[in-house]
Amino acid sequence: MGVSAAWTDDSHRIFQFVFEHPWTWEEYYALLEWALPEIKAAGHPVATILEVSKMRSFPPGNVVTHLTGIGRRMPSNIFTSVIVSPPQIATLFMDILTKINPDFERFNHFDRSLEGAHRYISEQYQIQFQNGSDQSSV
Repeated sequence: MGVSAAWTDDSHRIFQFVFEHPWTWEEYYALLEWALPEIKAAGHPVATILEVSKMRSFPPGNVVTHLTGIGRRMPSNIFTSVIVSPPQIATLFMDILTKINPDFERFNHFDRSLEGAHRYISEQYQIQFQNGSDQSSV
């Protein structure tokens, strides 16, 4: 239970967060203190997956304020993020955040499965970096 995170592969292309009920904002912030520098230090484009199928709901607190602050802290090398199996309330808040700040669009893709998330990330990597110098596969 709680929040955990890890690289999904040895190439450090995909970083996955897993949320399980119950969890707290404090727990998530503590994890981000390690995770965000880890992602930034990769030195190449990274995608994130937020697996929230067991999240149920958000913890107490102002969700928009928390998510806005977290979104602003995301390293610039995160090229996309996929939220897997979100509860309806999560999609609602992400839609609101995207309307408030269009930069959140890169964090606002939803999928029903981890396989679908990986497929989407691979497609986005090819679209965004096919002509760049970083040609290794995701």
